[in-house]
Amino acid sequence: MAIQLAEWWQGNVGFEHFDHMGSGFTWLASFSPDPRQTMFMSARSQAIEVFFAHFLFGALIFVTLLERRKNAPQPFRRQQLTTTGLVLRTLLTLCLLVTIVHKVVGQKVPFMLMHCHAATSCYLYSMYTRNFNRAQKVFNLAIYYSFFTLMAIFAPDTRDLLLPGEIINFWVHHVVLLVVPIYLYLSGHYQLDLSAAYNLRLAIGIGALFHYDVMLPVALYSGKNVGYMLWPPPTTLFKAPDTFRPCHGASMAVLCTVVWLVLRLVAAFSKPKPTEPASDFVSAKAKQA
Repeated sequence: MAIQLAEWWQGNVGFEHFDHMGSGFTWLASFSPDPRQTMFMSARSQAIEVFFAHFLFGALIFVTLLERRKNAPQPFRRQQLTTTGLVLRTLLTLCLLVTIVHKVVGQKVPFMLMHCHAATSCYLYSMYTRNFNRAQKVFNLAIYYSFFTLMAIFAPDTRDLLLPGEIINFWVHHVVLLVVPIYLYLSGHYQLDLSAAYNLRLAIGIGALFHYDVMLPVALYSGKNVGYMLWPPPTTLFKAPDTFRPCHGASMAVLCTVVWLVLRLVAAFSKPKPTEPASDFVSAKAKQA
């Protein structure tokens, strides 16, 4: 059925959205005997890849959520934002707002789904919300995607940043985005939850399904290369049309694991500002009353 749906999309919807893709589409289409077949691979290959991605990463999330956690961190009293934190929050908010304006004016709204913009939304939620326990979970997932920020800094793709101030905002945004999780941890705002690689597995599964369930449909419909789901970025080592997305998925899992190992080292040797358990905080408030 998935193959039939993919073939229907290919024959009735797909190609007309890709007429404006330019050289990127031409390069990928050159791998196919019939360039109008699909953007770079057959509908059957598309369906098979999406099916196995959902099976693999969906199973990873399902099994992880069923796990009974023994060493889950207890609720705690979150430290208030310092002046540094307020400045970082303001800068990150302004960068996101400026980015939205640039994307709307440049008719590139689908690119708001890119990895760093999604991570920005997670961190801003963690810095604005009063639901500390939920924000703790969001923070411990978003921090695994820090390697996307590092990749954007060390291998930037700024070819389509043409509007005034767009490149400056790009650099300020990504530098602040790299500093924010470091601040949130060292200031005691949130704790790192590294037990049993629980959040690592969730981050890999959620990140992969976000690509296939959100980025890919938007990319296919809009013709925009959201999340590099239509053709590879210029600096990638994986450029084979039929395998570059699975290779990117595998590399994402590896890089998330590297982040997990680095975080374990950071947690072992750093001394963040101490936090107060929620139970102690509640009992202290009761005594004062």
